Amino acid sequence: MKIIISHDVDHLHASEHFGDLIIPKSIARAKIEFLTGKISLGELFMRTRELFINRWNRLEEIIAFNEQHQIPATFFVGVNNGLGLNYSLEKASIAIKYIQSKGCEVGVHGISFDNQEDVQKEFDTFAKIVGHKEFGIRMHYLRNNPNTLNLLSDAGYLFDATLPEQKSAYNIANFTEFPVHIMDGWMMNGQKAWQVNNLQQALDNSKRIIDEGLKNNIDYFSILFHDRYFSNGFKTWKEWYIQLMEYLIENSFEFVNYKMALAERAKVHVQ
Repeated sequence: MKIIISHDVDHLHASEHFGDLIIPKSIARAKIEFLTGKISLGELFMRTRELFINRWNRLEEIIAFNEQHQIPATFFVGVNNGLGLNYSLEKASIAIKYIQSKGCEVGVHGISFDNQEDVQKEFDTFAKIVGHKEFGIRMHYLRNNPNTLNLLSDAGYLFDATLPEQKSAYNIANFTEFPVHIMDGWMMNGQKAWQVNNLQQALDNSKRIIDEGLKNNIDYFSILFHDRYFSNGFKTWKEWYIQLMEYLIENSFEFVNYKMALAERAKVHVQ
């Protein structure tokens, strides 16, 4: 079983959200987590500071950590707005080119999942930015319907990484689905909108799911961690990611990105 690490870029700056409810919800969430003992006063302060310095992404930090540990992660960046993903196309382009400059794989964080024209527009917009058409997609909030994969395949995407399934990767015609097996929010929040698990509980649950993946002979096991949480304002989330990566390295798991996995699958199918 090989490990695929990916990061969804949901936010770049707090100022993107002056016209919506994301900031008030973030403040309310922080207060609940502080009052229930899930975060410290220091974390509460750091989150407040991040709001005032207007920086909600941690691209530089997470890329440096992954590079140090030889983790070829994939980033998904939006080129459309919706459901709290509000950064401009200009800011998206800057982020995409920065990620590319660091040698990382980057794909679309999709908004449209049920309309072919809108799906195609996101594909074409992203292709112009990256300068090629060899990339995949993950839907924001993992949204999908029974026809989504067909729409994505018809648009020209190489793969999708949206569906929360405890399965191996599988093909639909010339299109590959890489299911999501672990997401940070599932481990930390469960069914709530705020943190309910501590670090040890989150790590234990993650290791249990990894063990199940091994037992079920899953080929490519996907772990999703949002870059924003690689911050001292979200210390438990950051430590969860760091310690989970250390656990995988210590247990000799191999890391690949989606393009590497696609190449390996193609080689196997040819043989």
